Amino acid sequence: MKLDVLVRTLAERGIRLSRSGDRLRVAAPPGRITAELREALARHKPALLTLLDDGVPTLGPRDLGESAPLSFSQERMWVAQHLDPRGTAYNMGGATLLEGPLDLDRLENAMDEVLRRHHVVHTRFVFRDGRPRAVTGPPRRFDAVRFDVTHLPESDRLPAATDRLSEIFNAPYDLETGPLVRIVHARLDHDRHVLGLGMHHIVSDLLPLIHFGESGRQAY
Repeated sequence: MKLDVLVRTLAERGIRLSRSGDRLRVAAPPGRITAELREALARHKPALLTLLDDGVPTLGPRDLGESAPLSFSQERMWVAQHLDPRGTAYNMGGATLLEGPLDLDRLENAMDEVLRRHHVVHTRFVFRDGRPRAVTGPPRRFDAVRFDVTHLPESDRLPAATDRLSEIFNAPYDLETGPLVRIVHARLDHDRHVLGLGMHHIVSDLLPLIHFGESGRQAY
């Protein structure tokens, strides 16, 4: 059984892995670990321990299509996502309320231009040569998810938009196919809007989210 098949099988069976020194700890519901799985866990133990360990080079700029190893934290997130493909623990997002006239197409183009400058948001995470690898693709357009809540009573619009934003931001990501960034626009009124930006933590953290927001406003 190959390592990627093993990881997916563990996820399907609800089996969790953790590291304690040089020991690989396995937590599984009764009857879930077969003889084949025991053999695969023993055979792939060094690779599994490495995935749960530190010391992996960080992700940096590279040529399109070139793969690179993941950082320690990225590998941890990759393993967690494959053990629980529907998991959303590493989803993140933020939103801002905009008031006044808004050229939505211009704003989306500005945000798209900012995102095009950052290779990491065009990265996919694939299993290659026995390890998870990061592969940078060509810049892609991030079309916004748009929705309108102007049909609701005014007092209900912001709560409804917030709920819908949370639903979008909390949908699982596919690390292998992407995209790993989501732009969301909610119209509250003709001059009130909510603009949201979400992404998987494997490609960013809170500081870049703030940076994207500031850069987008400047580009607009």
